[in-house]
Amino acid sequence: MLDGMGDFETTIPPDGRTFVTTVSLRALTKGVIVVMVKYVGNMPTYAANLFAIHLGPKPPDSSLQSSVFGAAESRPMLELLATPRYKKGIEEPWKWRVEFVHHLLGRPNAQIRRLQILAIASLSLAYLAKGNKHGPPGLRKYSAQLAGAVTPWQTMFFTIISIYVSNNFSRIFGLSGPEHLANMYNPPFFRTTWILTALDAGFWTAMDIKPAFLRHIASLIFSAYYLFAVDQADAKVRKYHSVLTVDHVRVSWNKGLTPILALLGPLTRPKYTKYGPRPINIARPKGSAYSEPVTAWLYFDGSLEELRNQKKVVLDIPGGGFVAMNPRTVDDKLLSWAGKLGVPVISLDYKKAPEYPYPYAVNECYDVYHQLATTRGQCIGLSGDNRPQIVLTGDSAGGNLAAALTLSILQSGDNGREQLPTPDGLLLVYPALSGNAGTWVGSEQMALIQDRSNVKTDPSVIQMKKNFYEKMASSRTPATGSLTKDSKSPSEQNSTTHIHVSAMSAYCNDRILVPDMARRMAMLYVGPNGNEDFSTDFILSPILAPESLLARFPKTYIITGEKDPLVDDTVIFAGRLREAKSRAFSERNAVYNEKDHLEVSIVPGVSHGFLQFAAVYSEAPKFFDICSTWVQALFDKADAESTGDSTISLRSLDSE
Repeated sequence: MLDGMGDFETTIPPDGRTFVTTVSLRALTKGVIVVMVKYVGNMPTYAANLFAIHLGPKPPDSSLQSSVFGAAESRPMLELLATPRYKKGIEEPWKWRVEFVHHLLGRPNAQIRRLQILAIASLSLAYLAKGNKHGPPGLRKYSAQLAGAVTPWQTMFFTIISIYVSNNFSRIFGLSGPEHLANMYNPPFFRTTWILTALDAGFWTAMDIKPAFLRHIASLIFSAYYLFAVDQADAKVRKYHSVLTVDHVRVSWNKGLTPILALLGPLTRPKYTKYGPRPINIARPKGSAYSEPVTAWLYFDGSLEELRNQKKVVLDIPGGGFVAMNPRTVDDKLLSWAGKLGVPVISLDYKKAPEYPYPYAVNECYDVYHQLATTRGQCIGLSGDNRPQIVLTGDSAGGNLAAALTLSILQSGDNGREQLPTPDGLLLVYPALSGNAGTWVGSEQMALIQDRSNVKTDPSVIQMKKNFYEKMASSRTPATGSLTKDSKSPSEQNSTTHIHVSAMSAYCNDRILVPDMARRMAMLYVGPNGNEDFSTDFILSPILAPESLLARFPKTYIITGEKDPLVDDTVIFAGRLREAKSRAFSERNAVYNEKDHLEVSIVPGVSHGFLQFAAVYSEAPKFFDICSTWVQALFDKADAESTGDSTISLRSLDSE
């Protein structure tokens, strides 16, 4: 009995199991009761777990006969719902809100939360059905007066608006805090992230719905809802990011392959070619450790007879975090290249982790290149009269594989094996060049990042970074002292090594690639039995490649986003490549012209994956053109070198 406090027992089902909770009620002060909870049954016993029930005004007749309690978890509090049974029948439900941390039940539980919602809804409906239609005694007079003046529609609409205003109360009065994404991206890319976040939230919400056709429809309906419920979309995506699995990644990144979106794809893109993508299988070379052919897609604006006469091939390796996506997810890019270049583009549908962990995908790429070189292109339908020129391209995880493939090719002649010809060029698009997904960089690496000669800088990027750091260092109160270049703290004077926050940490709130996602995909790629050393295996992490191999790299173009969490690794790799080339030329007393060997472009205001969102990112076609121009420049360079003409001019991003 509540009047005398005392004890009672209630049943709460966490994770589908039932246990009894002994609850002791002790009066603390008016309107507040201390509850001591002890778990028994299948749960561990915790003595004297304290929390408080906040009670409203005492009802007129408090002679309780019994209380029916349902317990459920909410965020971040437990709702104890009591329906007092009075002598005169059911009057009105009490809502006892118990403030406590999730540790009370051990962990958040979706089933308990579902029970809470059903309990609240059931009790509310019961009250509406059994209680007075004009509410409690104190409000009945006013409710009756308003009943004739306000229609049900007006009441419903006013209620919805009231809920909307209450949910945005902090924004109305400027109490919501700073918007952390306000200056993160440029407007076109921000709009893209808004749409992608809504799609992710919608598709993840519907991913467990069966049957499949209903799931596909629900995914789009939920996505449309989340386009307007922006905060809810952000919150839901953050939740999924914290418990990300390979299934979540595949649902998110393969959504373009779902029936409805796949049907809409051709309707939203220009007609780049007369011929669509064609699936092909490429046999493994003799001596390969594998027998299963490699699946690929051929993008070529011509017939199979015209294909036989081709002398140039683009070998593309798509991204997807090593675990998702195939060439068809980037049809826009590949069809654009095939149409503009007029050469066959072979995009590999390599096997994905975790089913095929490292180094399976690298070996697939190597076997395909081996076949292209040794069969003179016959493996994909070329005549085989001459060895075709081959340019390698790769984006994101595919950039890692393209760089790893180049390193493997350069080592192919070791141990008496056949030396494969070096690719005629390399294009890396926002590549994932490090396998450790680390969050800190050291002084030596930071020096490469800060070296302006490593990248083509944009003045607006420099100013944005300057403003960012000034904001970070600003204070609400005036400084009491001043700092000069000579004023160093003792720790600075004695320190010889400094660490700096990496882009992976600085852009941890990125809406495309978050650190947890990168780390989980790296773990899936290596596999549970992997014993690779992240600090030495340069096939896994091309950023660690030895200088002797980097000096032999073909002409390389690299493009990435300024806000990409992987941008540091890209710039570090470019810096090491530049230094290796420069040192090799110095040792031969030759003139080193960097543009003949390396060009790096950082796109301001964008993050990762900007070539993959052509349907929603308006600037993607511009970057398709830039990349195809670079690939053409690599082929032109190869033509010039084969004829002895070294005066060819290479176009860059600045000339676009």
